[in-house]
Amino acid sequence: MNILGLHIGHDAAACLIKNNRLESMIEKERLTKKKHDRGFSLEMVEYVLGDMKVEELDAVAISINPQDAHTIMAQKGGKKYVNGPREMEKFDFEEFEVWIKGVKLPAYQVQHHIAHIASGFYLSNFDYAQGISYDASYSPEEQTSLKCELNGNFVESCGTLHLNAGILYDQCTRALFGDWSHAGKTMGLAGWGRPQDIPYRINSISESIALAKDVVGHFDREVIAATAQLWLEKDIKRVLERSVAGLNPIVVSGGTALNVVANRHYYNTGNDVFIPPFCTDAGLAVGGALYVLHHIFNHPRQNYTSKQIAFLGKNYGGEVTDTGNLDHVADMLIAGNPVFWHQGRSEVGPRALTHRSIFGRPDSIEVKHHISEQIKGREAFRPVAPIIKAEACSRYFDIESCRLTDFMLVNAKVLDDRLKGVTHIDGTARVQTISKEFNPTVWKLLDMMEQATGIPVLINTSLNISGPICETHTDSLSTFRKAGTGLLWLDGKIHVA
Repeated sequence: MNILGLHIGHDAAACLIKNNRLESMIEKERLTKKKHDRGFSLEMVEYVLGDMKVEELDAVAISINPQDAHTIMAQKGGKKYVNGPREMEKFDFEEFEVWIKGVKLPAYQVQHHIAHIASGFYLSNFDYAQGISYDASYSPEEQTSLKCELNGNFVESCGTLHLNAGILYDQCTRALFGDWSHAGKTMGLAGWGRPQDIPYRINSISESIALAKDVVGHFDREVIAATAQLWLEKDIKRVLERSVAGLNPIVVSGGTALNVVANRHYYNTGNDVFIPPFCTDAGLAVGGALYVLHHIFNHPRQNYTSKQIAFLGKNYGGEVTDTGNLDHVADMLIAGNPVFWHQGRSEVGPRALTHRSIFGRPDSIEVKHHISEQIKGREAFRPVAPIIKAEACSRYFDIESCRLTDFMLVNAKVLDDRLKGVTHIDGTARVQTISKEFNPTVWKLLDMMEQATGIPVLINTSLNISGPICETHTDSLSTFRKAGTGLLWLDGKIHVA
C-alpha cells in the first residue's frame, strides 16, 4: 500500500508509506522556517511524495485538531467538514474521505494517543509490548495519557493512566519562558535548582494548573523548573510501579518522551524500551499511517534499523564516498574550532542526530560557550549534548549503547572529568551513541578524535541559529555564513569562514 500520513496541528508533518514501508517524512517547520508551524501545506505533501502522484495513493491517515482550518475537505456520512469530523477523537480510528489536489481518497483519522504509540511500536521491531503515550493534552480531561497493549499488528487501548504532571510542566514552562514550546529549557534549568517536594497528589488537569500557580507564585526560577521536573518524574515512576508488568518491552511516545531525565526511569527498569525520535505531535503523521497499514489493513510488519528511522528527509548532495578531507575537519576540531556539518538525508524529530549538526571539542568549556551561547544565542544554563562511538559509551557514561541513545533520548552520569563541555551542572549528559552502521563517516571522525585526543567524543548540537534545524544546502550555507566562524562540511565539500 501507499499511504500518506498527515498531522496538521502544531508540529505539522507529513510522511509516506510506499510499498508497505515508511519511506520519507518532513516537518512543516523545516520548509517554512517557522518553529512548530501548524496547518496543511501542499509543499510538505509534495516533499514526501517525490515522484509519486497523488493518484497513486491508496489512503490517507490524518490527525486533525479542531482549531486548525486548512484546505483539505473531508466527508463522512454525507456531511462535509472543513477540518474533519469533530467527534472522532473518542474513537481509535474513523473512516471518511478527503480531497487532495482534486483527488478523492479514502482517509482515516487515528486517535491522538493511539497514533503516538503506533509511531513507536511499528518501528520498534518488538513483537509485543506495553505502550504509554503521555503529553500535555488539555482536552478532553481524561486524555493526557493512554496505555495500550501491543501485539503483532494490533494496538489495543487499555484506558487512560490519569497522568497530569505534564500539564503542570507545561504551565510552569509558560510562566518561565512564555510559551509551551520551551519545555527543553525548563528541563535544562531544573538541574540548577532544588525541587520543592510538595505533598500533593495531582488528580486532574485543574489541580495541575492550581499547583503550578502555587509553585510559580512562591519560588524562584530554578526551583520552579526543578519542582516541575520532580513531579513529571513522580508521574512516570508511579506508572512504572503500577501499570507496567514484568519485563515486557515498553514503547513510549508523546511530548513528555523528549524529557531525557524522566526517560532514565524507563531505562532503569531493565526492560527493552523504544521511543521514536519524532515523539512530539509531528510523529502523529507516522503513527497514523503505520496504524492504517498494519492495524486496519493487516499488512505484515517490517524491521527498521535506527538509521532507517532517523534519516527520512531528502538528500540534497548524493552519497559521499570520499572522506579523505576528514583530516582537515579533525584538525579544526582539535584546534578548538566549531565544525558545521551537513550530511545526506535530513534527520527527523527536534534533535540533531549527526546529519545537520555543529560539532566541537567536548573537553573545553570555552568551546561549549562559543557554540551554544555566542553562535546560537542559547542561555548559559542550557547544556549541549555529546556524541560518542557506540562501543565506548559505558567507559564514559553510566549507560550502555541502546536505541534510546541512538536517538539522544536518555541522560546518563558522566564518568570522565575531561568531558567538561558536555557535562551539565548535575553531572549528567544527553548522550547519543554513533555506530559504524548508523553513521560511518561521523564514527570515523570520532575515531580520529580518539586517536588525537584520547576521547572518542564530540559536542553535538543542532545546525541552526534560533530557527528550525537546517534542511537544504542553502539553509546550511546561510547559517554558516551568519556564524562567520569555523568550517562547514557540506556533503563532503569543505567551506572555511
